[in-house]
Amino acid sequence: MATAMAADELESVQYAIYSDGVCLLSSSPSPGPHSSPQELLYELRDAIFCHVQPLLEGYIWQHQGFNLEVSKSKSGLWHLAGCTKFGDNVEDEWFIVYLLKRATVKFRDISITVRDNDGEFLLIEAAYVIPRWLKPENSLNRVFLREGWVHLVRRGPGEKSGNLGVEEAVGLMRNGGGATKASEDVQEAIAKRINGYPEQARVNMHKARCLVPVPVAQVLRHEPQMVSLAVDAFYRRDIDAMKAATKLEKFLPVQDGSLSSNGDMVEVLVTMSRAMYAQLYQQMFAAPRKYPMPGVADPSFKAAELGMKLTCGFEMMYWERQRFEGDGVDMINEAEKLKQEDKAPFHDPGWEAYYKRLEKSGYFRDLLEGSREWKQLLQAAVADYRRTQGFAATSADMQAPIKRVKEILSLPHSAADFTGSPLPESDSDAWLYDGEGDLANAINERQAEIDAHESRRAMRPNQAGSAEVGDGEPQPAGAADEPLYDPQELIQGIQSFMSKISSYEGAEFPGDEAVSLNTSRFMEELESALGTNETADAKDIYDDSDWDTEPDDDDEEMADDDDELRASNSLGNPAGVSQIARSSKSSDDFMEEYSEALQRELQGSSLAKSFETPEIKDGPAKMNDQAQQKEKDDDNDGIVDVDINLVTSLLQSFMNQEGMPGPASNLLGAMGIKLKDPSSMKPDSSGK
Repeated sequence: MATAMAADELESVQYAIYSDGVCLLSSSPSPGPHSSPQELLYELRDAIFCHVQPLLEGYIWQHQGFNLEVSKSKSGLWHLAGCTKFGDNVEDEWFIVYLLKRATVKFRDISITVRDNDGEFLLIEAAYVIPRWLKPENSLNRVFLREGWVHLVRRGPGEKSGNLGVEEAVGLMRNGGGATKASEDVQEAIAKRINGYPEQARVNMHKARCLVPVPVAQVLRHEPQMVSLAVDAFYRRDIDAMKAATKLEKFLPVQDGSLSSNGDMVEVLVTMSRAMYAQLYQQMFAAPRKYPMPGVADPSFKAAELGMKLTCGFEMMYWERQRFEGDGVDMINEAEKLKQEDKAPFHDPGWEAYYKRLEKSGYFRDLLEGSREWKQLLQAAVADYRRTQGFAATSADMQAPIKRVKEILSLPHSAADFTGSPLPESDSDAWLYDGEGDLANAINERQAEIDAHESRRAMRPNQAGSAEVGDGEPQPAGAADEPLYDPQELIQGIQSFMSKISSYEGAEFPGDEAVSLNTSRFMEELESALGTNETADAKDIYDDSDWDTEPDDDDEEMADDDDELRASNSLGNPAGVSQIARSSKSSDDFMEEYSEALQRELQGSSLAKSFETPEIKDGPAKMNDQAQQKEKDDDNDGIVDVDINLVTSLLQSFMNQEGMPGPASNLLGAMGIKLKDPSSMKPDSSGK
């Protein structure tokens, strides 16, 4: 069952419109008799709405529609700002991009930024063609829509990083003569995503017949957009909302035990987004006991089931929002109840933040939740919260739909208002089941973009006659014919790294002031702990003489743990470990015996088959002297060569990255080892 979701958890798109006139007016030392920035922006807002309004007729937004308000930034710059929550319907987001881009064609003195929860999503869409100087850390105030184009703003070719203010960016676009205009590849990537709009917006709508009570039909006739509130309430319902839906007091009235005249059922054609239809249709939900439903075999069953879910959604929406009316007694009771259930009171993120601030400040004085004093403090907190501007804004927003519902239902209406003219058929919902082909096409398109990007990176010639590979660094001509790696050098590099001193902070390299360990002393104490050196002193292995750092509390705790470990081992050692340890005469013997025991255990398992052995595979890495000596002295076929397996695993991982960043290249880079990009290797005469 879906639980209530706070409004700020929904995916949203934020956009801001900056006017050249307002920017110049703001920077002017003496504005003179000009209009104020606010007045200019109100005029601009009205003009933009008039321009895009014909495109919005009949469009149903998932959560919120396109909106603009006059706002002031932290830097003091006046502008138009809007935010639209689109939730699961990403098409709303791209429709807004289309509207904004179209507005910049009509009003050529405006610059627009548009971002979502992921940041600069226009850059994400054009990720394979954006210039290399543009990084996530320097992208703020650099991506704009202006004059119908995407602009990527920087001060000049020499600029590598740094912050850029909005006013400066707008000035660079205004005075740059098109120098900030993004490349054709970037323009094409964005244009491809919004290709087909505004017609595509209609394709994303779905019309379905629904059998609903008259009050629901009345509300939808006057406010078609309100279907989004009903679907949202139904989709994220919780147990309390379901209890309200079983009563159906507002939209399925009952008089004397039977449905009233306004409880008559009528069939209407409801327009919603495809995302809404999927959320409504594919949810399993049993009809409330009092709701009239036809039999499953009845031809009207599908319309009746959709209408039932929609009606329950309206009831849930109305119940949730009407709690913001009244004197606040219901809010106090629900705050206590929902807090004990670890839920966000009132489904109000403003109250949740307010309550957390009270807890952090010690307002409740560690009182037991539910106690009389705690309830008194909670009631006082609710009363104070209701006087805040945050609650006033939330309350007004929550109450607006139910006030509109009351106004609509106060108008004369009856079942006869919705009969007489035949209804069009419902749209086909085959798109619910035929999405596999669309998904495959989308994946193939993305793969084609990746392949083209890799091809450009590997083969694009530069002025010096070399090819750019990897991150764009030039590679000398003919370098692709060189070996991809030197096996012995790779092994030596890894062994050199592994021989470095390490600590809890990671590997330390020579020259760093690192903690040094007396390894002989450590092995001596380890043998003592395992019972191999019965005459060893019971001294702490973290003795000051063996460490360069001063002991602290953590060291003392670790020493206590070691004392306990030695005490427990004196009572008896595990058989396998004791046998290996007691057969050791020195630290070298101990490690050798332990390694051989590990080999025997490994060979007896299926895991051994996954490792390469010297007899099976003659890799580029040669067996070390110790392994060669073991092969001469012992008849132990299949001994695992660590060098071969380590190099093989790293190279396989590196090749699978196909030149992109990944764990293998990151690990090797930390060791100071840099392999050539495999995508830059030219095929030989055999095609390999």
